[in-house]
Amino acid sequence: MKKKGAIELSMTTVIVIVLGIVLLSLGLIWVRNIFGQVGGVSDDAFNRANDLIGDLESFEGSFLTVVPDEIEISQGGDDGIGVVVNNEQETSIIVTITMSSSDPELKCGFLDGRELVGSTEQFTLDSGKHKKFTAGVKDLEGDLRTTSCKIKVLGTNEPDNERTLIVTVKKQSSLFG
Repeated sequence: MKKKGAIELSMTTVIVIVLGIVLLSLGLIWVRNIFGQVGGVSDDAFNRANDLIGDLESFEGSFLTVVPDEIEISQGGDDGIGVVVNNEQETSIIVTITMSSSDPELKCGFLDGRELVGSTEQFTLDSGKHKKFTAGVKDLEGDLRTTSCKIKVLGTNEPDNERTLIVTVKKQSSLFG
């Protein structure tokens, strides 16, 4: 009789341990997903931006091009854009591009790993050349609104050195519509 009780106790212990491990694993996965979404930008957003830049051929004549110039994102969502600087001056220029928003619930910037940074490194752009960048916008769970990001090229006297990206934050679509 004692052996039967010992086997039941062992089975209960094993079941409790297995359930504990399963719950701990699910909890860790959930936490990792939450923290992964807080600061980073989704791969889809940057893939979309790279596609836009790849398709972009008509930036000739414009010093600074932003594609698209208006985007819609869901609350807590993100999207990517393409930024092209085109030097049609007779000399090389040394510039930095900044991207910012006056909206504290909107993060705008250039890709650095999986994070958005407010500016590019300083770079030299030779005469007649262009340089393409992938940038992103992420809503930090703010209200529904229309807001903007400002993209500016520093280090040049070009009159066409600033663009505004219009960002409309819409209601996040629910599971059931």
